[in-house]
Amino acid sequence: VRLVNGTDARSGRLEVLRNAAWGTVCEDGFDSVDATVACRQLGLGTSGAAVGGARYGRGKGAILLDEVGCTGEEAALELCPSQGWGRHDCTHAQDVGVECDDALPGEVTVRLVNGDNNLRSGRVEVLRNGVWGTVCDDDFTDAAAGVVCQQLGLGSSGTAVGRAAFGPGSGPIWLDGVRCTGAEVRLQGCPHGPWNASDCSHEEDVGVRCYGETGERELLPQVATVRLVSGTNTNATSGRLEVLNKGVWGTVCDDGFGPAEATTVCRQLLHRRNVSGVVRPGAFFGPGAGQIWLDDVRCPASVRDGADPRLELCSHSDWGQVDCTHNEDVSVTCGDNPRAPATVRLRGGPSSRVGRLEVLHADEWGSVCEAGFEPVDAGVACQQMGLGPFGLVLPGGTYSGTGTPPARVWLDGVTCTGAEARLELCPSRGWGAVSCTSERAVAINCTAAATSATLRLVGGAAPTVGRLEVLNDGVWGTVCDDGFGQTEATVACQQLQLGTWGIAAPNTQAVSEARGTIWLDDVVCRGTETRLEECSHRPWGETNCQHSEDITIQC
Repeated sequence: VRLVNGTDARSGRLEVLRNAAWGTVCEDGFDSVDATVACRQLGLGTSGAAVGGARYGRGKGAILLDEVGCTGEEAALELCPSQGWGRHDCTHAQDVGVECDDALPGEVTVRLVNGDNNLRSGRVEVLRNGVWGTVCDDDFTDAAAGVVCQQLGLGSSGTAVGRAAFGPGSGPIWLDGVRCTGAEVRLQGCPHGPWNASDCSHEEDVGVRCYGETGERELLPQVATVRLVSGTNTNATSGRLEVLNKGVWGTVCDDGFGPAEATTVCRQLLHRRNVSGVVRPGAFFGPGAGQIWLDDVRCPASVRDGADPRLELCSHSDWGQVDCTHNEDVSVTCGDNPRAPATVRLRGGPSSRVGRLEVLHADEWGSVCEAGFEPVDAGVACQQMGLGPFGLVLPGGTYSGTGTPPARVWLDGVTCTGAEARLELCPSRGWGAVSCTSERAVAINCTAAATSATLRLVGGAAPTVGRLEVLNDGVWGTVCDDGFGQTEATVACQQLQLGTWGIAAPNTQAVSEARGTIWLDDVVCRGTETRLEECSHRPWGETNCQHSEDITIQC
């Protein structure tokens, strides 16, 4: 991907490369989530805004993507759902642009300054290239004020106040001609003039007053009521999450509840911004009783990182409308130091990128159980160590006895989403709650890139047909056909870059029978994976198949 014709290196028309030719992306459905994926892929920060209407000029050639719908967890734009390469109903007048923020994770990029001592009003300032600047009041309406308030987590409505009502600012006037519709989630995503190209003076700096969710002119928000109960400490920073509604305490379902939601809870409880939360799903601190109040909670960054983080400002199911049982009650642990130094390392391997995974807890190093440990978990650990975002899981027990193995096994049942910044933020059974010995400690290989060299097709009549083989611990082996269907074949074909879908069939006479190791059995993919190793499967090398059951695929 690249940005073209922008005002600086962090903005421009979005273009993607396909078959050695650059093409544009249609604005239909393209929002800040998609823009953020593109910005991360470009190494231009952790958040971005989408701008439509070919603001950065109309492109030429093909329009390659339309209706892009990223979840925000993808490592590259081409991994996001879309209409498919070259399929669109757009013109170049709809070429989307992207503006990337250079803020650090959790850093606020809009603020209210010099307000009425209630944190809900003030002069609007935005952060650009590490410098705060003001916004001109030209064309700035109540719709734009509402976007600012929503971004800060201060409700969804507000009033614009012009003519430097909260005093003139200083430094750059970053934005002019801001024209929000009210549907944007970030002020930087509203149409506006070029950055730092205003014809205003600071006497025209705009201010905003934010109101509650109902639009009423109250200045003090309703006090949120959440608590953590039955935890392991006495200061209520760990436990089962409960919320108060209509005078009754109830639990929250763990469906979709992730680090953003846990961090919102912790900041709401502790009234501090330098804390983060760890999710403990599956009634980690015991099932509750009575009402289950909330399900499918989703907290945007504007709430989590805003001036007023509150769980009830997040999207969620209707109160009491859930499809969970108390065995799915979510628990949360709040951490006091989210920016602690890395606490993972590799030991006993042949290089700094390969070895037994160890974690530090309570000033003692310990290993991690290999059962259920997947490439997505390895990727989080590798990223934390600065070794890139990709990792392979080696067979259980590899390097378990080399070097000086730790006596302690600290973690078991690690299940990362891939969005976590540190391995200890991933859900697990808890520190020391393990069911394995150090002989089954996991080892990983932090690969330099997510290449397709760990898969190949062998023995077919064409490059797109053949027996599927996977590389593990330097040895190629086959995959059993038990349960292996079109979804699994499609994941493999996309990883091999041999097409967008695939079909699977048991081994036939057209492909010679293999010898050696059968690496994988009972492979089950959801279809969203980017690598076959990310799909669920039996432990490496554990199978009940013969080579007559080796899977062949056609892409």
